[in-house]
Amino acid sequence: MPQPYWRIRMFGGLRVTLPDGQEVTRFETRKAGSLLATLALDMGRSRDRNELADLFWPGDEPELSRNSLRQALASIRRTIHDDGHEGNAFVQTDRIQVRLNPALGTSDAFEFSQVLRADSDLHAAVSLYGGPLLPEMAEDHIAARRDYFAEQNVVTRLKLAAHLADGNLPAAIDCAIGAVAFDPLREESTLLVMELLARAGRAPDALRHYRNLENKLKAELNIEPSEIVQVFARKLASKARPRIVAHTAAEAPTQRPTFESNATIPLTPIFGRDAELAFLMDFSTPGESASTGAARVATLRGPGGIGKTRLAQEVAWRQREAYSGAVWFVQLAEVRKPAEIPSRTIESLGIQPTSEDEATQIVRYLSDSDALIVFDNFEQLVVGGTDILQRLVERLPKLRMLVTTRERLNVGFDKEVTIGPLAPPAADSEDGDIADQPSVRLFLDRAHQANADLQLTPDTLLVVARICRHLEGIPLALVIAGSRAQTLSLDEMLEALDDRFGLLSSEHRDLPERQRTLRESIRWSYQLLPDFKSFFTKLSVFRGGWTQAAAEAVCDEPESPKLLEHLRDRSLITSEHGPDGSRFGMLETVREFAAEELPPNDALEANWRHAEYFAGLAHLAHEEALGGQQSKWLDTLSREADNMRAALAWSIENAGHIAIELAAWLWFHWNVRGSQREAHHWLSLAVEHAPADCNRAALGRAFHGLGVSSRFLGDTDAAREVLLRSIEIYEDAGESERLGNPLNSLGIMEYNQGNLSEGRKHLERSLAIFVDKEDKRMIAMVRANLGELSILERNLEEAKEHLEAALLINRDIGNRVWQGHNLDALGTLALAKGDKETAARLFEESLSVRDEIGDRSGGAYSRGQLADVAVDEGRYEEALGLLQEAVRTHADIGKIGGAAESLLRAGVLAAQLEDPPLACKLWAASESIRENLRSPVPPLYRDRYETARAEVESALGKDEFHKAWEAGRHLPADAAIALLSELRLNP
Repeated sequence: MPQPYWRIRMFGGLRVTLPDGQEVTRFETRKAGSLLATLALDMGRSRDRNELADLFWPGDEPELSRNSLRQALASIRRTIHDDGHEGNAFVQTDRIQVRLNPALGTSDAFEFSQVLRADSDLHAAVSLYGGPLLPEMAEDHIAARRDYFAEQNVVTRLKLAAHLADGNLPAAIDCAIGAVAFDPLREESTLLVMELLARAGRAPDALRHYRNLENKLKAELNIEPSEIVQVFARKLASKARPRIVAHTAAEAPTQRPTFESNATIPLTPIFGRDAELAFLMDFSTPGESASTGAARVATLRGPGGIGKTRLAQEVAWRQREAYSGAVWFVQLAEVRKPAEIPSRTIESLGIQPTSEDEATQIVRYLSDSDALIVFDNFEQLVVGGTDILQRLVERLPKLRMLVTTRERLNVGFDKEVTIGPLAPPAADSEDGDIADQPSVRLFLDRAHQANADLQLTPDTLLVVARICRHLEGIPLALVIAGSRAQTLSLDEMLEALDDRFGLLSSEHRDLPERQRTLRESIRWSYQLLPDFKSFFTKLSVFRGGWTQAAAEAVCDEPESPKLLEHLRDRSLITSEHGPDGSRFGMLETVREFAAEELPPNDALEANWRHAEYFAGLAHLAHEEALGGQQSKWLDTLSREADNMRAALAWSIENAGHIAIELAAWLWFHWNVRGSQREAHHWLSLAVEHAPADCNRAALGRAFHGLGVSSRFLGDTDAAREVLLRSIEIYEDAGESERLGNPLNSLGIMEYNQGNLSEGRKHLERSLAIFVDKEDKRMIAMVRANLGELSILERNLEEAKEHLEAALLINRDIGNRVWQGHNLDALGTLALAKGDKETAARLFEESLSVRDEIGDRSGGAYSRGQLADVAVDEGRYEEALGLLQEAVRTHADIGKIGGAAESLLRAGVLAAQLEDPPLACKLWAASESIRENLRSPVPPLYRDRYETARAEVESALGKDEFHKAWEAGRHLPADAAIALLSELRLNP
């Protein structure tokens, strides 16, 4: 059986090819990757464990750093699938040393070093160097090797160019030009290029390289080329002749011109564009390719600062050899008239101008040659400019073009590639996931350039993740922010992002002037808008997107459909198709710019219209959600959550009567979708700022919702107070027919606290009101609550009558929220009768309904009920999974009473799993929470709980039971919930 073999590539970034051919680019931690790279730099060399521990964990206690090293080595082995024993392992360790087994693997950097030592195969050395060594890693010892390899790469290329000069002059020229590309300020490289070009009879090209060097030295170092280079340039200038003259119509070229690309090597790595790069490389390959179809123009469209130019640069540089140098970059940022495109193209291609028509000169120059031209920054030239592109396509069948633009070309001969932001890390990302995100890698690349001493820890990596999320993954923003690491700490940078446009300005000379601040980059697109700037700025009042109808109403613009299409084509907004039709959006960065440009009077009107529109939508959704389309309308409100919050925030400060109505209509959605904390927050503010003349019915509904959310969050005293306030408001307004809702909620709260007779009194009074109103929906709701109360009273037949009647009504009217509730209650009734099979079927049906409509609170309750059945039937693993999910949901939505119930059930499971101390702690923690809520053990669960508790107390003994109970009783709620992770199926 052949031995496994690993190949590690480090030039251009760390990649490991495993023995099975898979490629690994992500490691569990950043330090694990750095450690592997450090070992791979000197393949086979044994490194002292203490030395490595001090290198990677300086300042830690010796034992702690050695333990970290052990964990990192174990992590490497897992990641690269190194399962061999020490004799056949790639990562070889003993108590003293660590090394990589050279018999089982190699690295490109190690091979490069070996070739340099032998000073023989220069071609191999050049081919091995694929870019800067480990550009994503900032450790000092790696940075030093990076500089060494970069220097050796240039030296090797110069040696190879000199070696090739006598036998293969074109190859020598290409090799020397490659050396210049890697180090543009190195005079000896440019001088060699000039000498070789002069030998080839290409003095004008040699002078152009001299001018490039002269300009770069002046711009970056403020110096002139050395005397020897200047003297050589003067000699060339005195003898120079035009290299290529476009032939007139009467002349026929006697030989094919030698092309020289003006594409330059990108000076920075590219991150997160693998899919786009793969497509564009295939698209731009000479001849037929899978991606092109009939098109030979690829349009890279996206907003300013999104990385279109950088991506096009990468493609152009990589395609130079495939096109034998016929690759050019035509910069159009400063061109304002489409008629100037041909002359700028002639200049970029290095054509000696003649009196002939410029387009004809380009066509004659390229003839039937394969060629690639990048037209960069085309957006201001779309009208008129696309005609020039079409003529080139028609007359040059082997020409391919890449066009970067913020505005859609709207032609039939291009293939559009939308360039979006780099993905920022998710809010719950782990350290390893954060470090691997393209947005984070780009930010850290620039931050380490600005501050080589920048240290990353798990905590600072979380700050970096927040910065990248705040910047929405916009490459220009990440680059500029990263450059601030020279003067700002990461925490200071995050704080400064409250004024993102103030922070995001740059003095870097490698950025165009219009991109040296993020604001100016967006302003460039804004200034190109014809006559609908006002409409664009009014869209800034939306949050989280909008529909066409919303834009028309809020912006008071009947032409909204057409204007939205124009803005989308100009990359200022985005669109996607959703359940409500097309939904539009805007990057927050763009939205903030638009808000700055919105005049105060227009802002007032737009915000007022926005609040009114979404209050109306909330009212409509509430009414419809009570009928047969609950899921649809609850989903609509979820999609508009950010707009609802913006409307609430604005109206609380500026229009309290709108705020109270909006909050009153939204509380049902918050309740069903488990947003109890949010409900409590907004309802509290709305009632606090409600004007004296606000709608009394809306105010009563708001106090009712506030009472329900207070009860869910565990503040029963406040809940009772505000529910009574709701009743008082209705009675004062003479609207006694509205009392049914708060009375129903009061009844639920009372019977949950064990006050069964008081609960029945409130519920029966509520039912009478709804029967009088013939309100079928509320009759079903109250009867369902009376059914649950009857179960607690052990009046099972009455419970069955109420619950079945409620389910029948809810199915008839399509009330899915309460169908789930009724099915759960009927399952509980079946359990009370000892019918576990029926109970399980009803709980499963309830869970299906609740998950379908997004009722998180109800779903968590159903999972708890199913866990009881699973415990009774010995399916402990299933029960544990159900309880863990239930308690996570209860904690997430703030339903602390539900969390207490889940802890109670988890204690019974722990007892079944023969872990008495844990069972005791879980019960004590549950009791502590329930005492604060004044909520006893649910009566139907009491027998099961008390039986299990007695068994646990007997197993532990009185003293140990008391000790465990006290430990659990004093745990904070989050720590108590975390106890579930200690449940083991095999304790």
